[in-house]
Amino acid sequence: MEHDNDNFQNALERIRREFGREIFQDDKRVFAILRDLAPGMEAESNVIRQLSKRGLLAELESLADSDDAPRRERVVMKLRACLTDYLQLSDERAEYYVALLLDLYELPPVASPLTPTTAAGHTGPLTWSLNADGLLTISGGGPMEHYAFADDAVNSPWWERRAEIVSVNIRNGVTTVGDSAFYGCANLQSVKLPDSVTRIGEWAFADCAKLDAIALPDSVRRINRGAFSDCKALAEIDLPANLSVIESWTFCNCVRLRRVSIPDSVSSIGQRAFQGCTLLSHLQIPARAWADSSAFEPSANVTRRVPPAVETRDAAQNVKPRWKPIDIPAWLNAATYQKFLLFLFVLVVILRHGLLTLLLLLAPVGLFLFLERS
Repeated sequence: MEHDNDNFQNALERIRREFGREIFQDDKRVFAILRDLAPGMEAESNVIRQLSKRGLLAELESLADSDDAPRRERVVMKLRACLTDYLQLSDERAEYYVALLLDLYELPPVASPLTPTTAAGHTGPLTWSLNADGLLTISGGGPMEHYAFADDAVNSPWWERRAEIVSVNIRNGVTTVGDSAFYGCANLQSVKLPDSVTRIGEWAFADCAKLDAIALPDSVRRINRGAFSDCKALAEIDLPANLSVIESWTFCNCVRLRRVSIPDSVSSIGQRAFQGCTLLSHLQIPARAWADSSAFEPSANVTRRVPPAVETRDAAQNVKPRWKPIDIPAWLNAATYQKFLLFLFVLVVILRHGLLTLLLLLAPVGLFLFLERS
C-alpha cells in the first residue's frame, strides 16, 4: 500500500510540475491525466476529482499566499469532512489525503483530530468541557446561547474542535439547545439530553453525519427548522409526546431514516420537513395535522390515524342507555294533534258563544270548500 501511495504522490507532483497547481481545478482533465500516470489507481484519482468538483482544491490554492491560520484550519476541516462523510473514507485514509494535498500546495500541516486535546470554557450562563475521549459536557442552569453561521463557520466556542467531538452530554438544568450549536460536528455519534430541555434550536444538529440515534425527552415542546437536517446516519427517532410543530427542513436529507413516530400533539408539518428521506417508505401522521405539500419525499406512503373523537363515538354506540326509552304509539302523530286542536276550538266556541256563532264562523269555510270542489 505504501508503494502505491508513493506512486500516486509522484503522479500528482509530476502533474504539478508540468501543468502548475491550477490544473487541479479542472476535475475532468486531471482525472484523464491521472488515468495515464497512475494506472490501476482509479479510486485515488476519483477522490482528487471529487474534491476538485466541490471546489476544495481551489480553496487550497487560494491559501498558498495567505498567512490566515484560522481560515486555513477551516478549509482543512471542510476537506476532512468531505473525505470522511461524503466519500466515506476512514479517518486514517482521510489524513493521508490531507497531508498529501497540504504538501502539494506547500501549506504548513494542521493538527490532526485523531490526537485530541482537552479544552473548557464558558458559553453564556453555562460551562463546557471537552475531554481526550471526545466527550463534550455542557452544564449549568438556563438556556444555551444561539450561535451564528457565517463565512463557513459557527461562532460556538467548540467550533474549531468540532472534529474531536464524539459524544455530547447536556446535564440537567440546561433548558435549550442553541441555534447551530453542534452544526457540522462530523464525528458526533451520541447525544444525551436531560428532561430540563424544552427547545432545540435551528440547525442545532444539522450535518452531523455520524449521529445515528438520539432520545428526545417529552419535555421538548419545540424543534426549530433544520435541527436534524443532513444527519445521514440517523435511522429512527421517536418525537416527544408534547411536540406541537415539526418545522421546515427538520429532517431534510436524512437519507437513512426508516422510522419516525409522530405524536397526536403535532398540528403542523412544515415544508421539506422529511424531503430526501428516501428510505422512509411509510409514515403515520395525526388526523388533524396540516402538512405542507413538499413535507415528504414523493415515494413516501403517508397515512392519517383515525381521529380519537370518531373512536369515542363508535364506542359509545355499543353502550346501553342509562334510562329506558319511551315508545310513542304510531297513532299519536301530527294529524292526530291537528284534529285535537280543531275539536278543542269547536268546544270552546260552543261553550262560550253558542252553536249559532260556531255555524256563522264555519259558513265561509264551508262556502269556500264548496266553490273549490265545484
